[in-house]
Amino acid sequence: MDNTEHEQAAYIAVFGDIHGRVELMYILSRLWERHTGHHLQAILQVGDIGAYPDHTTLDGATLKYAKHDPDELGFLPFCYRSEEGERIHATGDMPDAYCIRGNHEDFSFLQQFKEPTAFDPWEKLWYIPDGCIVDIPIREVEELQSVRVAGFGGIDPPSEERGRGKKARKAHRRAKEKTRDPKYFKTDDIHWSFMGIKDIDILLTHAGPQSDAFERGSTHLAQLAERLEPRCHFFGHHHETIGPTEGPGGSSLVGLEHLDFDRNHRLKDASWGILRMTKKEVSFTFADHETFTWLNEVQRTTYRQLL
Repeated sequence: MDNTEHEQAAYIAVFGDIHGRVELMYILSRLWERHTGHHLQAILQVGDIGAYPDHTTLDGATLKYAKHDPDELGFLPFCYRSEEGERIHATGDMPDAYCIRGNHEDFSFLQQFKEPTAFDPWEKLWYIPDGCIVDIPIREVEELQSVRVAGFGGIDPPSEERGRGKKARKAHRRAKEKTRDPKYFKTDDIHWSFMGIKDIDILLTHAGPQSDAFERGSTHLAQLAERLEPRCHFFGHHHETIGPTEGPGGSSLVGLEHLDFDRNHRLKDASWGILRMTKKEVSFTFADHETFTWLNEVQRTTYRQLL
């Protein structure tokens, strides 16, 4: 494509849950740039990045899967200086990546960050705490100077509604105890977040909002999207492919699969994709083996050799 089209649109890679596969996320982003000739303005990720800078703090699910796939532990080399990190960033100007929290993270580590902060020594991998925004500068795109991204991670807390009878009271107590688990978001936080903030381009949530396309989604997140009216709303967690379709608040709603390989060592379709933005329009393309034929080269055991 010619330079005129380059200037007219911003391209952003968006990834579902990656569960430690930071290096794979970077490699796929770089390969897309090489195969299309476009420059990515940013990389977005919807939580469950696998933020474990200390492997003694792994939760049970991560520990279980890491025994079969060491990539589940791939956050660590991008939290400190490492050969893996140096190799990735030596390939050129890697776009900044921005993530929110999921429900499989080291929450004691994440709770120290009260505002958007870079995890890594290269200052390329950024964390957006619940209720925070980042304004991503856009280069060389006419009439689109920046993109505003709002983040709210975690998953829906168990219902705290109290029913009648002894069993209902016990269930209510158990639900209240569970809400103390930091993987759940606090509903009051959703109510007070982003007050007075307008012009949200992209809303990132880990769980999905209730909508016509996703009836079992969160009513709390649906209300948040209705209030913010983002242009786009991305989520993961459920490992389902949703949209693009109209979501709460008139957003373009997209639910992503998790980034992983299938039993044949082929990359799962719809675990990531490309957002194309102009001042007036947005469109999202899921990455699959038919749309991006070069993905057939990406195999579990050899993908690192493609850079």
